[in-house]
Amino acid sequence: MELQNTVSQLQTHPAIDEFEAAHLTHALDFVRRYPDNFWRRTNQSGHITASAFVVNKEHSHALMLHHATLHKWLQPGGHIDDNDLDPAAAARRETLEETGATIVGGSSKLFDIDVHAIPARNKLGTLEPAHLHYDLRYLMVAATADVKISDESFGFRWVPLSTLAGGNVESGIARMARKLFKC
Repeated sequence: MELQNTVSQLQTHPAIDEFEAAHLTHALDFVRRYPDNFWRRTNQSGHITASAFVVNKEHSHALMLHHATLHKWLQPGGHIDDNDLDPAAAARRETLEETGATIVGGSSKLFDIDVHAIPARNKLGTLEPAHLHYDLRYLMVAATADVKISDESFGFRWVPLSTLAGGNVESGIARMARKLFKC
């Protein structure tokens, strides 16, 4: 993972509200504090993750997955691997792994940033402590509504952006939906 690319994306990202601005500041501080392992799961205080806000071609619906571990409706995404060139590549890889969706549009430009707590859990007999995910989010466009979810999810839905923007979802998801209304 290339440090300077990640720092540059964070430094040039325009936060749309005070909440995203605070997430952005925390993420940039975190990356600077851990330049050698800001993306690695072995960093037990937290790590940068990557996800995709996948919309249909009409930009009217977003793809939400029912996360099997967290039991929440979330966008596809996850941990960055050592061989991912940058967070955008990780978001694209995670989207393909989790949904099988063909991505035909979007950007490698950072779309949103969110910092959220991950609770402690027992993973394969090992206690994974509570930690933070500094989630870098990228806008992507799916070719079709065809989705084949992985075992990381219980189900999927194409949800109208108007519903997501209404706020009866995770605050970061509502923020991403509102951003599309401003485009």
